[in-house]
Amino acid sequence: MASDYSVYYFVSPVLILYGFIKKSQKTPLRELQTALTRYRQWKANNPFDK
Repeated sequence: MASDYSVYYFVSPVLILYGFIKKSQKTPLRELQTALTRYRQWKANNPFDK
């Protein structure tokens, strides 16, 4: 079984939020929620992005 890697990031500067090994074509909702939660946490604590 082949696996793909997915990495979620935002450019401003490059911010790597989360990476995981994809085992199907559809990205699991839990993985998307983890990346979004980490982005929100970063944005709330980043003094340069306000």
